[in-house]
Amino acid sequence: MKIAYYNALLNEPWGCGTHGRELVQALRACGHDVLCIPKPLSQDASSLQPKAGRYHWVPAPIRKPAMDARARLRVMRHRARMLNALHEFQPAFVFARRAAYDYSLDSLLADAPSPVVAEVNAVLGNELPNLGGETLLPWETRRERRFLRLAAACVCISDEVAADVKALGVDPGKIVVLSNGVDTVKFSPSISPDPSTRELTGRFSTTIAYAGTLSPVHDMVTLLKAAQEVVRLEPSSGFLFIGVTEDDLLPYGCSPELAQHLVCTGRVDHSRVPSMLACADLSWAAFRSDYVSPLKLFEYLAMGKPVVIAGTGQARDVTLASEGGLVVERGDWRGLGAAAVALMRADPARRATLGENARAWVQANATWERVAQSIVDEVAARLSLTER
Repeated sequence: MKIAYYNALLNEPWGCGTHGRELVQALRACGHDVLCIPKPLSQDASSLQPKAGRYHWVPAPIRKPAMDARARLRVMRHRARMLNALHEFQPAFVFARRAAYDYSLDSLLADAPSPVVAEVNAVLGNELPNLGGETLLPWETRRERRFLRLAAACVCISDEVAADVKALGVDPGKIVVLSNGVDTVKFSPSISPDPSTRELTGRFSTTIAYAGTLSPVHDMVTLLKAAQEVVRLEPSSGFLFIGVTEDDLLPYGCSPELAQHLVCTGRVDHSRVPSMLACADLSWAAFRSDYVSPLKLFEYLAMGKPVVIAGTGQARDVTLASEGGLVVERGDWRGLGAAAVALMRADPARRATLGENARAWVQANATWERVAQSIVDEVAARLSLTER
């Protein structure tokens, strides 16, 4: 089937871009012909610099208007080229992930030659205020709602996001819930540990890993307090933070004493993450919201080692369904630390069983190919599409 994939953040070298690239590659692996817009898929995202934060230098009172103005200019550059490409390609549907202030996509919605299906990883007008108190410009919130209501279908990444979409007045019959996926070849227990990382973590009796960016959905305060609790109970233990620096962690309460138990890699290419995770005995994360379909959790599970999670929503559901680790309530740093220590002290056979459960679950339920084909099947069924 011919599918156009719209994602203005496709080539970002962080979570949003990683998700998009994995999905495009999985769709192609399933035999589908995929056109990427507004720009083609980069062959080397590791060489790119994140655009997140590019407006931080703009004074706060005019930051959102500046983002809005830039988006209005961008649509002038992309609109004609995108529409020409779509008319030439003639996809069965356009699968579109909307970013904030996305006038290009709004224009596409009006004039695309094929149905536009929304990929909804969050309703930004709800998520941003709930996580950090940030609000969008009023007309941007209205445009986001309009896009979701006019889309031919909405593929939501979690039940919580689907509930937000339904609350906006979207027909429940148009809503599909499909979570994230993972490449179980890239992320595998058979991956060899990264030698330099292994050397750095070798001084710890047990290493607990975190891999990801410092976005508002990740509760780093809870994670660092839990780390202090782990060190108090198990002084020889340590932590591997993949993707962040020690300086990044300072605002969240990283004390000099805790820093002695940390190995921080800084930003690394996503292709290196599996070999670094292979250096850890456990993996963990803490979440500040219910909205997420946490990419890192699926990657943790695929590595075949136990996980410890503080969160609710899909993070909790997936961990429990996989029987691959332990879950505590969101924000419960004492519980998170105690759960990690409990696994550290558990019989090795118990940890091995949890890891095997985790790996088996993602192989059966959450490979990218399974997710990609499920999207196509669900959309085709709802829109009565035929192969083209």
